[in-house]
Amino acid sequence: DDLGAFHGPLADGIRRGLRSLRFVAIEPLEHPDIADLIARARSLGYGRIEAWTSARILADMALASRLRDAGLTAIDVPLLGPDARVHDEVAGVPGSFLETMSGLRNASGLFQIGWHVVVTRQNAASIEGIVELAGRMGLGLPRFMLLAAPSSPLPALYRDYAARLTDVARAVSRLEPSIRGLLMGSHIPPCITERTAGLRSGATVGAVMEGGSFVSDSGPGETGASYKLRSRCHKADRCGAAGRCSGYHALYAEIFGSDEFVPLP
Repeated sequence: DDLGAFHGPLADGIRRGLRSLRFVAIEPLEHPDIADLIARARSLGYGRIEAWTSARILADMALASRLRDAGLTAIDVPLLGPDARVHDEVAGVPGSFLETMSGLRNASGLFQIGWHVVVTRQNAASIEGIVELAGRMGLGLPRFMLLAAPSSPLPALYRDYAARLTDVARAVSRLEPSIRGLLMGSHIPPCITERTAGLRSGATVGAVMEGGSFVSDSGPGETGASYKLRSRCHKADRCGAAGRCSGYHALYAEIFGSDEFVPLP
């Protein structure tokens, strides 16, 4: 795709006072013109330019240096497993763990590095190991946790990687309290986090939805992103934590049922 379409919005952002920029896509750094777009953003006045990336492409040190010289200042990397077996199963790409590790080593002297956890059925039991791996690499604390979300109306596709929320809460509850609070966030309904991990969120629904919203009564639209919208729990009217609950994906209940969702007093 032609990245020229972004030139106008980049300039508009500067006029509105923005000085930080984040590239988010499946793998934005793989686009052949991304360095030119980063350089343009830098020339316009953006000071912090971050890209979400698997870091695999940064295993090429020459390319990593070119991106740094263009103006890229930071990366945010999803860690998918504590070792090659788990990571490669989640990524679906043999050898991807070693490429990510190599990319992170190259990036350590070039960019600010942040990381987050993407939780799937395949790696839910390995969250503690992922955090330990990040610690050994000197990456610091995770920024947040993402749970695998549906991108189509077909339950079979979501079933392949959806993690049971109770399993995730139990895995996170074994972490140090400071990390546990960072990862639990708003992705898991409070009826599960409070009963399983002993954590309580004081946030309201408006705060925990992170700019999103519940799916409408008419159902999601046709785009993949629309299926990531959450449904209000059908037990919410009987739950004392309804005001702190961001709900769940409708396909989740189709796959796992709703026995996990026990109303709180």
